[in-house]
Amino acid sequence: MANELRRIIYDPNDVPHPTFAGSILWVGLFFLPLPLMLLVHWYFQQQPQTSIWLRLLSVLTFGDWRVGLIAAITFSACVALVAWLMRSESKIAELVQACTDNAGLRGWTLTTIIVTPLVSILLILLRKMGVVELVLVSGVEAALASARTLERFPPEEVDLVPADLMVEVEELKKGKGATVNFSWSFAPNPLASPESLSLQIAFNTERIEQARDIDHRIVRDEDLLRFIAVSLKMPEIFAIASLLHEEHEKRHWSPFQRAMNVLALVASFNADESNTGLPKRLAIETLYEKIGTTGDLVITAATLLRALGRTVPDTVLVVRGDGKAVALGIAGAGEMPKEMQGFEHEGEVYFFCLPQRIESKWQWHTGQRIAGWESIRILRLP
Repeated sequence: MANELRRIIYDPNDVPHPTFAGSILWVGLFFLPLPLMLLVHWYFQQQPQTSIWLRLLSVLTFGDWRVGLIAAITFSACVALVAWLMRSESKIAELVQACTDNAGLRGWTLTTIIVTPLVSILLILLRKMGVVELVLVSGVEAALASARTLERFPPEEVDLVPADLMVEVEELKKGKGATVNFSWSFAPNPLASPESLSLQIAFNTERIEQARDIDHRIVRDEDLLRFIAVSLKMPEIFAIASLLHEEHEKRHWSPFQRAMNVLALVASFNADESNTGLPKRLAIETLYEKIGTTGDLVITAATLLRALGRTVPDTVLVVRGDGKAVALGIAGAGEMPKEMQGFEHEGEVYFFCLPQRIESKWQWHTGQRIAGWESIRILRLP
C-alpha cells in the first residue's frame, strides 16, 4: 500500500492538467455559487410557487439584484481563481488540495451525494422545493460527482545520501576539491518565463581519472546499466542530487517539475563533436566536463534521477531496437493526451524523452516516440 501511495501519477503543483482544471471549475463554479444561490432563493422566497420559478433565472440579467450580485461575485472570483492557477506559480492549488484532504473529501463527498437526494425528496413532498431548487441541487450533485481527488506525493523526510558517502558528500558541497559551476534555465510553468538556476560542486580529480580508466565499451544493454551503477557509487553524484533536492524543496516543485529541471540542467552542456546515440562517458565525467553526446546526456540524466529517488517520477532507460541509441522514459503520462504519451510498460504510461541538438543548443523532446524508435527495449534502472 505504501508503494502505491508513493506512485506519482499527477501532482497539483504540476502544470495544470485538464483533469485538475476541470475539477476546480466544477467545484469552483458550481459547488460554491449554486448553494449560495439556493440559500438566497430560499431566504427571499420562503416557499417557492410555480409563478416565481422563472424569477430566479433572471439573476443572469440582474432581475433580482441581490441574488445576481452574489452570483456575479462568486462566479467572477472562481473564474479568476482558475485563471490564476493556470498562469502562475501560486500555492493556491496546494492549499485547495490540502484543505480537501484535511476535510476528508472522499468521505463527505460520498455522504453528500447519498444524503442530498433523500433530503430533496422530503422537501418536494413538503412542497418546500420547486424546479429551480431541484436544478440547483442537481448541479451541486454533478459537481461533487465530477470532482476527483488527485493522488498526492506523500510528505516525508527524504535522505538521498547513503550513510557511507555522507561525510565526503558534505565536503564536496562545501567546495573541497576542483569546483565546477552549473548554470541553466528552467521554466517550471511553460506559460511563464524561464528561471535562472545555478549550483556549485567540487569534484575529486583522482576519482575522475579512475572513472576514465573504467571500461567504456557498450556491447550489451547491461553495459548501459553498468554505467549508471558505477556512477551511483560516487559521492559527486549524490552531492549534486542533494543540492538539487534542496532547491526543489525550497521552491515546492512537483515530482514532474523536478525531473524536468534535471533534464534542463544536462541540456545546458556543450555537445560532443562526435555525437552518438550511445554514451562515451560516465555521468561523473559528463558532469565534470559539461560536455557530452546524446547518449551521455541520457545516462547522466538517468543517473541523477535515480539518485533523487522517490522525489521524482519513475524513470527507465529506452534502448532503440538496433541497440545504437538510448533515451529516457519518465512516468506520469497516463493522464495526458495521446500525443504526449510515449509508451506503456508494465501498466505505466511514460513520456519518451530524447535530447536533440537544435540551433547549437540541446533541447529535450518529451512526448511521443519519434521516427526510428518504433521498436524499443525497456531497462529498469539499477
